[in-house]
Amino acid sequence: LHKATIPQKAYYQYLMAQLSVFEGDLLTASEDVNTTLKFFKKKNMLFEEAECYFILGTIYRISGVYDTADLMLRASQEIYEHTGSSKGEAEVFGTLGLLMSAKNRFDEAESYYQKALKKAVCDKKLTGFILSQQAMLEMVKGDLNKSLKTAEDTLKKTTDNNVKATVVDIMTRTNLC
Repeated sequence: LHKATIPQKAYYQYLMAQLSVFEGDLLTASEDVNTTLKFFKKKNMLFEEAECYFILGTIYRISGVYDTADLMLRASQEIYEHTGSSKGEAEVFGTLGLLMSAKNRFDEAESYYQKALKKAVCDKKLTGFILSQQAMLEMVKGDLNKSLKTAEDTLKKTTDNNVKATVVDIMTRTNLC
């Protein structure tokens, strides 16, 4: 990496931050993302900036720092909207749905999932993920019939194995309740 350009180093650090989130090393991920965010902002790289805010929002959501997560996710959504990234907006709205679920604000979570589904209309994998989260929300709210129906519908529509696993888990839990 010593011969890499500054932008290459920034992208590398950004990718390493994503890997750190995946591995659960949120402190390292946060440090890496904050460093790359400064560079992307300085260079007016809006999409990359939105991605950094999204990762930070995810880190704070996972860490239980909900107010900061909300701020980061909304900053990301505004940039995605400005740049015309429907997929980015869908991901943010889905994550805001998860955040609102964690805060027991179920009506707001439902609203965000609906916004996410509208933005993700052309992305079957993302749609499946959002529907699986919606089925989980319905289960948490105690509407087991609606949860089971949403899970069954999702299972019919998705080809993504991760979504299928989540949906089968929801269906199993719903039938056990």
